[in-house]
Amino acid sequence: MADTASSNRTAMEPKSEVRPHLVLFPLPFQGHINPMLQLATVLHSKGFSITIVHTRFNSPNPSNYTQFSFQPIEDGLTEDDTANMDLIAIFSLVNINCEAPFRDFLGRMLMKEGERLACIVTDAILHFTQGVAEEFEIKRIVLRTSSAASFHPFEALPMLRENGYIPTQALQSEMPLVELPPLRVKDLPDITTANPDTFYQLLAQMANRTRASSGVIWNSIDSLEQSALAKIHQVIQIPVFAVGPLHKYSSRSSSSLLTQDRSCIAWLDKQATGSVIYVSFGSLAAMDTAELAETAWGLANSEIPFLWVIRPGSVRGMDWRVNARYVSHVWKLGLQLENGLERDQIAKAIKRLMIGTEAKEMRERIMVVKENADNCLKEGEWGSIHDFDAGTLISPSTVWALHGMAYFDLVHPCIHLLRSALHHLLSTYLDLASGVKAGDGSW
Repeated sequence: MADTASSNRTAMEPKSEVRPHLVLFPLPFQGHINPMLQLATVLHSKGFSITIVHTRFNSPNPSNYTQFSFQPIEDGLTEDDTANMDLIAIFSLVNINCEAPFRDFLGRMLMKEGERLACIVTDAILHFTQGVAEEFEIKRIVLRTSSAASFHPFEALPMLRENGYIPTQALQSEMPLVELPPLRVKDLPDITTANPDTFYQLLAQMANRTRASSGVIWNSIDSLEQSALAKIHQVIQIPVFAVGPLHKYSSRSSSSLLTQDRSCIAWLDKQATGSVIYVSFGSLAAMDTAELAETAWGLANSEIPFLWVIRPGSVRGMDWRVNARYVSHVWKLGLQLENGLERDQIAKAIKRLMIGTEAKEMRERIMVVKENADNCLKEGEWGSIHDFDAGTLISPSTVWALHGMAYFDLVHPCIHLLRSALHHLLSTYLDLASGVKAGDGSW
């Protein structure tokens, strides 16, 4: 009798709802970790249980994100592998070394009772994750952390190499790329690596495995990169989502791999709004001693107050010539230093950015783009991202394109990906360019 009563109570008690589970896997570099954790924060707020898989190298601090589970996996990287910071070599090794540990982890997760893995979201460079997802018959969504405009040039590099554009010859540097307008030969990415063949193999694998995925997320806005996003969707024939601005939706929890120096804030608070130029070369790109000196003298000779972020241990890696071309010649939100870093040219460029009619017009364009990004934060504003065919996704009832939300169903649980917006670099730049710092003292 007692057993029967106990059994009846168990049957009548409501079962606790199991949150659909997402596994996110960022590439272990600052500019890739930040948007992935910001995306995770948005998805967690929409009812998903989040597990962050990460390498031992450049691992994020779990204590800053207590709402997530963190799962370290072995990356097989030695001190020698990371000492010289040959990025292409590291990318290649991560793809090779992490495949077995990641497969083992996913296998264990799928065997857990009550776990419901909706899909995995991984960095585009981690192309091996597509094969692992296919083995387990689960969906993979790709996160691209760079601009949509940079996708085609990188994807086309092997073809451009075959056509003789690479390595770039001085005599053809100004030649327009008919295949990739508005770029010129000199705008092609310049990658420093000891193994160029490995680089082109990596690009080919990344492009092929992205096409095999169930969709691509860009931290960008449709109003800024509409043509690039439309072309990408036409070429790769899978859903493409412009979402964000991711840093606006996440908390102020720090995902920085370096200790942040805030000693400049007191000085910055004393400067007039819009009077300071912010200088940063990102988390990977760097300069040699001569370029450092030229930049310093150029800033000083401009006689414009500046705030310059210099990372410890900076090394030469990738540059972002494609982005520079779009910022200066397409979006017209900045200037490109065409002939390298030279103090007089730097000083002139800074004055053009900060003083006079050209500077005023540039700031007006910046404010328009910033307002478009801010509008993406508002509820209920409809717009058009793309009319996607979501047939590649499991059980998609609809795909709604909002000027604030892209919605799609994935294996019955739904993912709400909030807001189109600027990719990480440009969104930060716009905030700074429109006044360096917000009036309330926040960045």
